[in-house]
Amino acid sequence: MPEASILIVEDEAIVAADLAGKLHRLGYAISGSTACGEEALALARERAPALVLMDIRLAGAMDGVTTAEHIRRECDVPVIFLTAHSDRATLERAKLTEPFGYILKPYDELELETHIEMALYKHQADEALRKSEQRFRAAFDQGGIAMAISSLDGRLLKVNAAFAVMLGYCDEAAMVTSSYLAFTHPDDLAANRAGIQRLAQGDISTFRIDKRYFHQDGHLVWVDMSAVAVHDDAGAPKYLVTHASDITPRKLAEEALKKTNRTLEAYSHSNQALLRASDEASYLQEVCRIIVEDCGHPLVWIGYAEDDDTRSVRPVACSGFEEGYLDTVRVSWADCERGRGPTGTAIRTRQVACCRDMQTDPAFLPWRAQALQRGYAASIALPMLNDERAFGALTIYFREPDPFSAEEVALLEKLASDCAFGITTLRMRAAHAEAEAERERLLDAVQLHASEMQTFVHLVSHDLRAPLTVINGYQSMLMDYLGTQVDEFVRSSIDAIARASKQMDVMIDDLAMAARLEGGQWPLSRTPLGLADWLPAFLQRSAQALEVQRVQVELPETLPTINADADRLERIMMNLISNALKYSEPGTLVSVQVQPRAGEMAITITDRGQGIAAHDVPHLFEKFYRAASSRKAEGIGLGLYVTRLMVEAHGGRIRVDSEAGKGSTFSFTLPVGDDG
Repeated sequence: MPEASILIVEDEAIVAADLAGKLHRLGYAISGSTACGEEALALARERAPALVLMDIRLAGAMDGVTTAEHIRRECDVPVIFLTAHSDRATLERAKLTEPFGYILKPYDELELETHIEMALYKHQADEALRKSEQRFRAAFDQGGIAMAISSLDGRLLKVNAAFAVMLGYCDEAAMVTSSYLAFTHPDDLAANRAGIQRLAQGDISTFRIDKRYFHQDGHLVWVDMSAVAVHDDAGAPKYLVTHASDITPRKLAEEALKKTNRTLEAYSHSNQALLRASDEASYLQEVCRIIVEDCGHPLVWIGYAEDDDTRSVRPVACSGFEEGYLDTVRVSWADCERGRGPTGTAIRTRQVACCRDMQTDPAFLPWRAQALQRGYAASIALPMLNDERAFGALTIYFREPDPFSAEEVALLEKLASDCAFGITTLRMRAAHAEAEAERERLLDAVQLHASEMQTFVHLVSHDLRAPLTVINGYQSMLMDYLGTQVDEFVRSSIDAIARASKQMDVMIDDLAMAARLEGGQWPLSRTPLGLADWLPAFLQRSAQALEVQRVQVELPETLPTINADADRLERIMMNLISNALKYSEPGTLVSVQVQPRAGEMAITITDRGQGIAAHDVPHLFEKFYRAASSRKAEGIGLGLYVTRLMVEAHGGRIRVDSEAGKGSTFSFTLPVGDDG
């Protein structure tokens, strides 16, 4: 061991010399020797010995006890008393100086060495403890970690500045004597008590817990707390030392992440619900249930915006702890008192609307009492849009104020948007099913109509023609029987019968053709036709039925072929040209022009007749319609109607342009052939 220096304070020179000799033999150095208390104090100050061997009785004003007191206080040097006196009064007085030993004269070297070594060891241990306590005190008082010392029953004995600041207190003393239980969240008390009890019983050496303290302003502070028990010399726990780190940001981030994950689950499950949904009402109810169960919200409801006098919002689905709340809300989406809450605002503005604290938000006043009674603290309303119009809102209630994170709101917006899309999809699906049912109904009606039309065509073609056949037969027999031996009156009467029979035959033919065309029972037989050859041939074939000498045809040098049914085209041309000849002045020309266009052929028939009144023009191609100027003529108003049906069956169009007193122009188009 290093050589320790010892100061000898002894008023008997022989004893001092003997003592110095023993110390040398024991390996100690002598820092000085004196018989005076004042000089001993000066030497201690100057030479800082490791130990002082002090005689209680000294010459001078200061005895050994007084000198030892000064040395202990000023120099922090351990003192061992050497004395031949052992009276109780002297001992009691010496105790007050906290000596490190007390040796009665005479003594041997072993006893001397033992006391010196014990004193040096105890002083070193006390010094180490003192420095350790200084370091602990500095760390406790000045460290950045929140620390507290508490009794085993939870009473705070001391807290440092960091602990006080963490909980919002300016003065550490304001927290002392309070129980840590007063600052602990009720939900954490049981686990906290159990851990401290196990620590005090020695079952564990360290207790650690994430817990919540109440800040002085009322908000919660999450801490990572660890505690250890300090024991006395007998091993019994005396008090607890607690370290606490503020982990509120981490906990808030974890909670926000949990909320986001729960909202993601709700988002995914609601999309799956759409795939399984059979109708709108059950889908909306399922979405509300999913959000309540996945996210843990107390209430979720969906309301539709009504276009009534009050612009009310009608609840259509809900889930959670509602207890009649929706019967009391009477929400509007108008700009009025009951329309300025989150739901009405979201629908009116088409933007997300929040009530962060129902206790303080003035806009939530109409619903505050009922909401707080059910434990609601905040809400968010998300508009459901269709073509930029909000037709409703998804409203979600929370148990804590100001609970919304940006990430959660963004996900809820997507959820509401997908819900709106789901509603639109289900409505389209329902409309499609309804349309399909209507299509089936119409198809059945068409089939029934076709069957009835077929019966009608059969009736017209056979049953109505049968009497005409008899009439025509008897008219022909009458003419043959009478021969030429009849007067003009009889002949004209027989001719009138023939003309009336022919007129009736044409009307029956028009009725049958219209019925077949309407029922799709007269399919076209298309073939390529070249109008440059077909049109002159048609006029030649029609010479007996038409005044072809009055028909003027204008054809370009080259014409593409058309795809048409020759028989139907002949009927179209016959109807239009015969009408043009019939309603124009005798001897005037009727013009037929053919002009190719992009992908089609345009054919126009122009007369120079009396024209058609403007109010008749839009109705000319309607069934059974007859213009005022033609009502005295033959027919029942089916000719132009049948003509239109045949043109449209070819994929063409037909129109008329007319001006009273200046004639009319009928135009129609037909598609050109593939080789044209």
